[in-house]
Amino acid sequence: MTFGSRTGRDISREPESARVAIVQVGFTRGRSPGRRTSPVAYGIQLVNDSYEFDALGVSVRWRFLDVDSHALARGSISLGAVPASTTFYVGGLTRVDSKADILHLSATARFRESRKRRFVLPVAADLHLDHDRLDRLRLTVQLSNGTPSALSGGATIYAVIFDGKGHIIGGGAETVSSAAPAGLPPGQAAAFAIERLSPTPARRALFAGVSIDP
Repeated sequence: MTFGSRTGRDISREPESARVAIVQVGFTRGRSPGRRTSPVAYGIQLVNDSYEFDALGVSVRWRFLDVDSHALARGSISLGAVPASTTFYVGGLTRVDSKADILHLSATARFRESRKRRFVLPVAADLHLDHDRLDRLRLTVQLSNGTPSALSGGATIYAVIFDGKGHIIGGGAETVSSAAPAGLPPGQAAAFAIERLSPTPARRALFAGVSIDP
């Protein structure tokens, strides 16, 4: 497997506005003998370090680059909001050419507008990592909807996995409908599992960060 992790900052900054920065990215590349592409699990940690302003319409763009800065894979993720003073975790899976070497993962974050803080996200608690006999990683989490609105089945739960040194080693995502097809009403809680995390290495995984995009 190939591992990669780095820290950096990419800040959208205006007077009296939200301030969104990429704090850390990381990935693990798996093996697929005989196949043209190999799987990659990645994680991105971003933060809105403004105390007063929410960032709305956040766009996270990522690229896996080779030694010549050519993109091996790329994508973008749209988030409804990253509230003030909030760390948000984005995880996912992709595939790259099996013969290509990944130099690093590049990520940027931008937002459409900022508003005075009022946005509240659902909360993830009781996070637990374990693995099966094949060393496939599994994350269970208790999701609580403390917002005034129902959480739709299409809402996304993102997970980023860290090793013992605090480095990102992978991630993944799941929808609320996987455990609550009708969604999650205000004031309700439910247990969820994210199992599509491979090739994130189970034996190196120590803790996880989870965020929900409603």
